Amino acid sequence: MLPHALLVAALALGPWLVVSDVHYNPLGSTTAAATAGSDTNPALLARSLDAMRRIDPDPPVVLVMGDLLAHHLTSALAASTMAELARRFDRAFPRAQFVLVLGNNDSACGDYRSAPNGAFLRAVAGAWAPLVDRNGAAPAFARDFARRGAYVARLPIRGLRAVVTDDVVWSWRYRACESSLADPVSDQYAWLAKTLRSTPRGDRNWLLLHIPPGVDVFSTRLIHGVVIVPFLGLGQRTLLGLIDDPADRVALVVAGHTHRFAFRSSAAADPARDVAMLLAPAISPIYGNDPAFLTIRVRADGTIADLRAAALVRGRSATVFDSQASFGMQSVNAETIRKVTQRLERDPALQARFARAYDGAARPPEVTPQNFRAFWCATANLDAGSYRRCAGTSIGGGRYPRILAGIAAVLLAIGAALYARRVSAR
Repeated sequence: MLPHALLVAALALGPWLVVSDVHYNPLGSTTAAATAGSDTNPALLARSLDAMRRIDPDPPVVLVMGDLLAHHLTSALAASTMAELARRFDRAFPRAQFVLVLGNNDSACGDYRSAPNGAFLRAVAGAWAPLVDRNGAAPAFARDFARRGAYVARLPIRGLRAVVTDDVVWSWRYRACESSLADPVSDQYAWLAKTLRSTPRGDRNWLLLHIPPGVDVFSTRLIHGVVIVPFLGLGQRTLLGLIDDPADRVALVVAGHTHRFAFRSSAAADPARDVAMLLAPAISPIYGNDPAFLTIRVRADGTIADLRAAALVRGRSATVFDSQASFGMQSVNAETIRKVTQRLERDPALQARFARAYDGAARPPEVTPQNFRAFWCATANLDAGSYRRCAGTSIGGGRYPRILAGIAAVLLAIGAALYARRVSAR
């Protein structure tokens, strides 16, 4: 029999699983799986877990990228639902090491709100600790997660760490609940900067967070581009500075939140500092997507050999993206993402493959030949100015008339101004 350390290393060569935005409603109907316009009910959760097991029956690692709780779930059910999900995932993958990320809905006090050091985080830490600290991967998880929703875990590949941060606090929509931390926003930045800068010699980091840096294309198009809507607030530049600093040894960024599969470049203008970003799709079909998840095959050196997206298309599991077969990528990294991004601009066949993977082959597709550029530009343009210059008139769209779009833009500007005042007052 192989020694334990060698067995863990061997298992790490199998596909890893990436799951995001489950948005589970334990009170939902159990007779039929939830469909477009609804969050995940027990039937859809069971069907999704079955699909994951069929495709990836024994993953060494499962990344859970946040937003486990349904939209508008009552706060009284928040902690018990997180515990139920821990039990369900544990039964599905009893040998896997889990890496848990908090999403903006994962709170007992409201959307985009949190209570560091509070009862909810302590309860979640207790329920998920056996999964996250499997094989001693994250011995400080229960303590660190309960304090600020952030922690470090050793991944089962030598020299590879998962650095998990709660970047919901950096959203322009964030508000703190009761907290023993004087400034949760600054505290999270300070923790992340210190954690990355103190990376042991020779190690590399996968930075896991729920909300990706960059432009929210859906919201931007919804208000006809009157304002380019960012995912994060004023601290996005600081976060990207940490990601792109070679001293912080960030090898990959993984996020969720968008309910769509995509990839991005952190610093496309400077290939020497560029870091690949992967955006995981959602299980919840509430925004018209088909339920989907990712599998990634990680080499022994910690690089990604291939990436696949599977979706429940009309109730049946189907591969909707394969990095090698769909895009000819022999590896998934910042360089190959830049090359694919360049090819996508002018290749209609590749654009069609991107569109199919984006929302899990949903019908009608969100990405069309007419609006493709608005989504393509978000891949390599993370700030508002460069995104607007790239996307131009393709931003136009959305369901609301322009007068409502203008009102929404004004309200957004007021919210951003209030956020800026709050930050500057600290």
